[in-house]
Amino acid sequence: MSSHRSHFRNVRNVRFFDEANPDVVLGGLIQNGSLTENFLVKLDIVLAATALIRVSAKDTGRVVSIVNTRLDAGDYSQL
Repeated sequence: MSSHRSHFRNVRNVRFFDEANPDVVLGGLIQNGSLTENFLVKLDIVLAATALIRVSAKDTGRVVSIVNTRLDAGDYSQL
C-alpha cells in the first residue's frame, strides 16, 4: 500500500466508539464536507445491528438524527 493512502487512513476526523468501551475506536472516516447525518443508515449496515443504532457526539452528548444536516467532524459514541 502506498504511503499516500496510509496517510489518509490515519487522519480520520470522524471516529466511532462503543459507549461500553469508550477508549476503543470502532472505526472512522474522513469528513470532507459532503457527509450528512444520514450516514446512520450506512452505519447500520456496516455494524449489522439488530436494533436501531443511536449515536451521540461525545463532546456535547447531542444525539445524531437521520437528517440531511452536515455531519460535524468529531468523536461519536453508539448509545
